[in-house]
Amino acid sequence: MLTNGKSDDPNQDITKSSSLPTLLIQMLKNLIKSGESIKQSGLADILSDLVKNIALLGKTSFNKQIGIEPIVLKIFVPLLPLLFKESSSPALQLAAMKALGVFSSQASIIPIRMQNFYKDLVEQRIIHDICTIVS
Repeated sequence: MLTNGKSDDPNQDITKSSSLPTLLIQMLKNLIKSGESIKQSGLADILSDLVKNIALLGKTSFNKQIGIEPIVLKIFVPLLPLLFKESSSPALQLAAMKALGVFSSQASIIPIRMQNFYKDLVEQRIIHDICTIVS
């Protein structure tokens, strides 16, 4: 629906809802923190779809004045190491890498304002985790 659905009426287009990315990120956080193993194939598939949709909505919610949505920086970025390390699902790891790519591309548009984003990536050793997966 997010990739193919379009509505001419902005009031009916749910992808324009500002609360949708927040809800998806909270759902992702709750599923990861629920105690279920990320390695379960069914859960990994659901998480993968959630991460893909968060990245898609992240593209539309980016603003050159604000930058990346603050909830992405507060909640989603800290979840990335868990998605990389604890998942044996290549689909989930790939979705997380693509989402990181989307947000990194956006952050590079206004790098001064997005210094905290880059700082979080370094502090959480996300680049090291990606290199470990790729190698």
